Amino acid sequence: MRGVRWAVIIMAFCLTPTLGYPAPVGQNKTPPVGESTAGISRAGIVTADFSCLSGRILQMESGWHYAGYDEKAVVVNVPGPSLAKKYGIYRDLGEIRHPATRQVLGHLIADVGVLRLVDLEADRQAAIIERSFTEVKVGDLLGPVAAFPTIPAQNPVAGAPRVSGSVVAVQDLRTLAVSPDVIYLDIGREQGLAPGDRFFVRSAALAGPDRFKGEMTILRVTPQTATAVLTSTTHEVLPGDRVVSSETAPF
Repeated sequence: MRGVRWAVIIMAFCLTPTLGYPAPVGQNKTPPVGESTAGISRAGIVTADFSCLSGRILQMESGWHYAGYDEKAVVVNVPGPSLAKKYGIYRDLGEIRHPATRQVLGHLIADVGVLRLVDLEADRQAAIIERSFTEVKVGDLLGPVAAFPTIPAQNPVAGAPRVSGSVVAVQDLRTLAVSPDVIYLDIGREQGLAPGDRFFVRSAALAGPDRFKGEMTILRVTPQTATAVLTSTTHEVLPGDRVVSSETAPF
């Protein structure tokens, strides 16, 4: 039998998720038909508002820095604990600045997993990590479990708004992306974006000849940012590349 790993967690949560999920807890995410699910489960979002993630994993009882699926944790100071209550596990990957203007857009908050309370005591509660998209680490944040949306594919011309934006980051803060990687944009709901919208990527304005690089589908939106999955690429996508409505037009 595997040894059990534990974590000590302090949690206090807001009630409403602000991480770009449009639906309540309990739904499973369905990616666009024909697209790989690799990396999408932990897609995350760039947001300036993550006040609902005020809980934190402080330490593993075994002294290990990591935990994974089906591992246990010790939880303290949970407001209104109840058996089977679930909490999302998230990771703050740091501040994201616009590649051109250097304006701070927020922090990249990645999905890590889900834990569920399984035992209630006077001073602590035990929980099992039900889902882990990557290893759970000391320092990971805790908050409401947000639903993964169903993503309907939409025609990029007829179904999506005309936009002009930029790629500001790549999943896991890598330097480049190719299909089916996840990317983050500096445009969102206020610019008319919605999950399922499809757009195109072209090279950055000052990066030499204008070049078509690929196509994307929007996964999540906040008022001013969005998360998208690259559904096809002809060249590597970089932070600073442009998000456009047309495959052929340079704007």
